[in-house]
Amino acid sequence: MSDAADLLIANDSPSEASTLDLASVEVSAKSFLGLAQPSCLTETLRLRLTDQCYLPKADAPLRDWVARVACPAFLAYRRKHPEAAAALRRFCTIGTGAGLDALAAAEVLKPAMIAVTDLHRAVVDQAMANVLANLKRPDSVILRSGVGDLLAPFAGSGLSFDLIYENLPNIPLPADISLEDGQASSSFIAPRREALPPLARDFLLDLHVAFLLQARGFLSPGGRVLCSIGGRLPLRAMLHSFAAVDFSAEILLYSWKIQSEPEEVIGGYAEAQSNGRGPFHFYLAEDLDAAFAGAAPVQSTSEALALESALAPKRIDPASALKLHRAGRTIGHTTVVIEGRPTAGS
Repeated sequence: MSDAADLLIANDSPSEASTLDLASVEVSAKSFLGLAQPSCLTETLRLRLTDQCYLPKADAPLRDWVARVACPAFLAYRRKHPEAAAALRRFCTIGTGAGLDALAAAEVLKPAMIAVTDLHRAVVDQAMANVLANLKRPDSVILRSGVGDLLAPFAGSGLSFDLIYENLPNIPLPADISLEDGQASSSFIAPRREALPPLARDFLLDLHVAFLLQARGFLSPGGRVLCSIGGRLPLRAMLHSFAAVDFSAEILLYSWKIQSEPEEVIGGYAEAQSNGRGPFHFYLAEDLDAAFAGAAPVQSTSEALALESALAPKRIDPASALKLHRAGRTIGHTTVVIEGRPTAGS
């Protein structure tokens, strides 16, 4: 993972990214993000994207992380913690990409400050431009941004956050790919240097746990993290990984989505399992749709564990899931948002 850590100034005008010939997508704040009547965002969100930016699934919200996971998680957090949400002042999102998660947070949580990070300067510059372009009142929020590894860009800045959100990749970086290549950093991670619990390495949670280790130094008193994880591994492995680094862990949201980039992602998990990691699992999308039909979008930890157990007979190992995908079947996976905070005395 890159060691670069550059702090950019609040509400900086974007630099070279704004002059590039960028791809663009448009999504509806109401229908795509499921927001009843947006008050902070423009009706149509127009996002420009660099080559290294993860592409929002504008035509397929069932495949999109922000539409399917991040925005519902922010809504769930507001319902579960109305007082904390009302008092929330400083929000941070790690690995923002297009900045769509920051926009969702601006609408749902309405923090006074939003901070974003990503590995690539052009991505961060464009995410800042996207946030400013799609707020009805761009001067209503202070923006901070940083380029580099996780929260490292904010080291020494004195910043602390009431809520930090992450949706980080899991698959080990292949030897023939660089994190600078296209959207590689959206799916792959380079080897970490931290001492991480064996369970995290076994289940490809390295980057999530590395984030927790860093987040401890950036949370305000009472601050929380929201970790968004593809549920291709047992829920208890996720919960135990949090406990191993002295974080509480409670499932805030348990849902599902269709697997995006299936060749790359399912193939990556298949290779990891063949190398002794895991085991990992996927599902047919139709089985997930049936299992979650009528379920409340907010699940407690106990309810999520019970639903996971009910789904167990439908699990498909990664190699079989890849074959089914190539045969034309639609593959999905569960999604988990874990709410955590440092445990007392840790």
